[in-house]
Amino acid sequence: QQHITDTECARLKESYGLEESAKGSPDIRPMFKRVSARLPTLVDDDVGFWDVDTETGLLATEPMPDLTDKEAWKELVPDFYKGAIEALRNLVSRLPALCAADGPFWSRVEAAADQLAPLMDEKQLLALPEASQERFFSLLGYVQAGCYAVGDGRQVPRCVEWPLQVLSRCLQRPAHVEHAELVLSNWKKTEEETNEQDLQGDGGTTTGATRGPSEGQVALLFLASPDEEWYRALHVVLHREARDVIIAMRAGQAASLAGDDHGVISSIERVTAWMDKLCDWFDAHFEQKDSRTEPVMYHRLGPFVTTGYTEEQTACWVYSEGSSVLLPALHAFLGLSMLSVMDSTAKKASEEVGKQQLAEAFVVIHQDQAKYMPVAHRDFLEDLEKPNSNMRRYCLKRFGQKGVPVERIHNLEVAYNEGMNALTRFLSRRNHLVGRMFPRLSSSFRSLHSE
Repeated sequence: QQHITDTECARLKESYGLEESAKGSPDIRPMFKRVSARLPTLVDDDVGFWDVDTETGLLATEPMPDLTDKEAWKELVPDFYKGAIEALRNLVSRLPALCAADGPFWSRVEAAADQLAPLMDEKQLLALPEASQERFFSLLGYVQAGCYAVGDGRQVPRCVEWPLQVLSRCLQRPAHVEHAELVLSNWKKTEEETNEQDLQGDGGTTTGATRGPSEGQVALLFLASPDEEWYRALHVVLHREARDVIIAMRAGQAASLAGDDHGVISSIERVTAWMDKLCDWFDAHFEQKDSRTEPVMYHRLGPFVTTGYTEEQTACWVYSEGSSVLLPALHAFLGLSMLSVMDSTAKKASEEVGKQQLAEAFVVIHQDQAKYMPVAHRDFLEDLEKPNSNMRRYCLKRFGQKGVPVERIHNLEVAYNEGMNALTRFLSRRNHLVGRMFPRLSSSFRSLHSE
């Protein structure tokens, strides 16, 4: 039982400055199609590639160029690497066709070895800016995944594997395509945003400053199918909109340090409202999208992104959004450890209803989750896991202090419990997504989620 026990006043309805409640609010779907004005940030203008306190939320701060834009890709790297970046761009853009039905992707990679030779210079590779290293890491990771899918157990060509390992050590993430490459750095600008940027460059005026993606658009795909694009775009929007919840969490951290009860209450309510709005948005998308082809899509996608995983582990990977920091951060803010919750559930799971194997798969996936995150995201999670950032700990501490008005205790309690309810609803949408893609496991997943 994670909720704080109700007081006799807990049934009273209170509001603490939140502009609108998630319940009864207008249709929020247009929120994800608008071009958002610049949000306040907590960092300087000189931001890193993975800074979380920016208008792009948990996405990379720079968009991925479109694969058809040769010049944009060449501008990312020095002249020394222009041949290599062009070879990788060609391989990744043709990957869906060349990997279909065990196609000739492997031979094309081997044929590009001479063009990729500049990547074998470790000193030059490590001297590249972070953004250029990340783009090479993504492209090489996609090529590596394509080799896994069609290679039949063969070792990935050295012209791909060696520079990928070098960049892996530099970026402090395993040399394997994961959530950062599949979603977080895989967004591109819409045509509307590109035109607006051109207008600004010509001296025109526009409302707002530099903006993040207004819709979920992805640059790199393995299958080039509508289902894959929908699945990736769904998570691009989700992680872009995380900018709002990050601002709320930062406000909660500051209020907790200052002992500001009203600030803590407002912060928790803003996080709750964000989760409720995202639940509504997920529901709208699920209603509009036919799910019958999604299991087939993920069966085809598995060899690229979850090589070596069992079906149960793959389902758990989808549930937790791969190595995304979002779910662990929401748990940490409310004073929960996602891994501890899963470990406790695994110990209680019943063999008779087929949940034990699934629960153990959860633990395996979450134990490795952090090492695949960008360093800035790991730092963000560690910051939230500190005692002063724990809203549950703050509430319990205030409950035990003398002289705190009973109304204040009640308000803290109601806000926290509503946050827990919102998190449960939010996780139920992840559970629903798993059920769409893994029908065989849907009943076991629902049963496990209920615990």
